[in-house]
Amino acid sequence: MLAIVFVMAGAVVGCGSDDVKADDSGGKTTTGAADKTTTEAEDEPAGETTTEAKAEGGETVVVAATDYEFEVPESVPVGTKLVIDNKSDKELHEMVVIRIPDEEKRPIEELVELPEAELDAIFGQGPPEVVELQAPGGEVIPALGDGTLSKPGRYAMVCFIPVGVDPQEYLEASEKATDGPPQIEGAGPPHTTQGMYAELTVE
Repeated sequence: MLAIVFVMAGAVVGCGSDDVKADDSGGKTTTGAADKTTTEAEDEPAGETTTEAKAEGGETVVVAATDYEFEVPESVPVGTKLVIDNKSDKELHEMVVIRIPDEEKRPIEELVELPEAELDAIFGQGPPEVVELQAPGGEVIPALGDGTLSKPGRYAMVCFIPVGVDPQEYLEASEKATDGPPQIEGAGPPHTTQGMYAELTVE
């Protein structure tokens, strides 16, 4: 699973033209901590209702990424768009979102403890749904997908970035990686080992 994630993300991680800000969204925005407060687009065309705007673009949920935790609601509707918001002042974070197969019933807390071979057997049938990265104070890098979750089901959200790695060094190395994660001297274990994982349900 790690190899799939890094090959897919590394191929486009340097595409700065597609970078977006964490709060760039049309229509409705919800914070990752399941805050019910929403912000309507100020320049909404006359005659367009909130319902119509949501039907066209869906709801946008901003997922706060701290050291080392995702703040994400337990469930979101189909068509929701996720956007990472890195709150760290030192760590690069990524948001890798993978659909959990319907037949897999174990919670994310158990899945992240499995050996990599077992994880590959569960998740290795295809690429993640979403991969976004963001350095401290930087723009969001949409490495895979546009953040939209279009299928119902359970999803795992993980961050594989090594602890303590220099953000710029890692991003540059990722651009050159072709068959797995970049090898950075002195890099720590993945953020998942520090508890940076979450689960959400798309309904």
